[in-house]
Amino acid sequence: MNRGAAVGLAAITALLLSSCSALSPVCPAIGYSSTLTVETALPSPDLLLSLCAGADCTPEEGVEGPFLSGDAETGWTASFFSGDTRVIGYRLTDATGAMIAQGHVEPEWVRVDGTAECGGNTRATLTI
Repeated sequence: MNRGAAVGLAAITALLLSSCSALSPVCPAIGYSSTLTVETALPSPDLLLSLCAGADCTPEEGVEGPFLSGDAETGWTASFFSGDTRVIGYRLTDATGAMIAQGHVEPEWVRVDGTAECGGNTRATLTI
C-alpha cells in the first residue's frame, strides 16, 4: 500500500472511531437505587413487613434484605441497592408472627432521574 493510501485509510478509521464514540453515551460509574413505598389495605399498628428482591427470593424475619423504614400505620419505604427488583417478594405478619399475607409482585417502576440509555433511580408504590 502506498503512503497516501495508508494516510487516507488511517484518517477514515479515526473518523469512524471518533463518530462511533460520539454516538454512544458515556454513563457515570455509579449505582442506582430502587425505592419502594409499601402500604397496607387495612393498616394495623402490629403488622411487620419483610421484603426481598427476585422471583426466587423468600422474605423472612432476620434475613438480609433492603433497607426498610416505617410502619404499618404510615407505610414503609424500602431501598434496594442491588438485585433484580423486577419482582419483589413480601411477607406480612402480625406481632405474634402469624402470617397475614405472602407472595411476589411486579411493581411498576418509574425512573425518576438519569437517562434511558444509562438508567437512573426508580420508584414504585405497592399496596398489600
